[in-house]
Amino acid sequence: MAMLIVDLGVLTLLAVWVRAEPAGGALDRRVAAALQAEPPSLSWSVAGKLAFLGTAPVALLLGQTLALLAWRRFREPALVLFSAMVPPVAIAAGVVLKEIVARRPSARTPLATYDQSVVSSLAARLKFSFPSGHATAVSALVFVAVAVVFAASRRRRTRVWCLLGAAALVVVVSGSRIVIGVHDFSDVVAGWLTASAVALGLALVVHRTGRGRLPQER
Repeated sequence: MAMLIVDLGVLTLLAVWVRAEPAGGALDRRVAAALQAEPPSLSWSVAGKLAFLGTAPVALLLGQTLALLAWRRFREPALVLFSAMVPPVAIAAGVVLKEIVARRPSARTPLATYDQSVVSSLAARLKFSFPSGHATAVSALVFVAVAVVFAASRRRRTRVWCLLGAAALVVVVSGSRIVIGVHDFSDVVAGWLTASAVALGLALVVHRTGRGRLPQER
């Protein structure tokens, strides 16, 4: 409960700040400059290839697949409900938050060698940018994957590698949105916070409604 309260508190403060300063702050500019300082062709290529992992359809499909596998393997209602519900609820929460904060995408691409027409097209299709939908979706998917792996294995090495891989995936997919130029760092952080708030909240609800605990040891 404490972690959920802290998560929601930080997310609320960030949303209030972005509402007051939609152009972003110095940290947004520094992170964008750092990520876009790589050779443009390389960063653009990597970003384009990895961004699909954070799309809503991919996150929903993989989330439901993990829920099905969890049911077939463990028959644990808590784990299945958690796996099935986290991605769609997180994505929906992100959409609602976008409408509330109403931050326009920055389309900040200081490197002239980037294809400005592509960036402009992406920004035009993105009505609001806070929180990042990709960061929200991939983070929600990662929470589900980690829960399933932790249920499947109690080996410390397996769990450590799972956490490292999950963190790397979230950072790379989220960073791709900044590299492309359609999101600021604060949009990405808000996506992480949105997904974690949903995951923590659903874990709490599942437990308190008598569905049992998410399995920790197998």
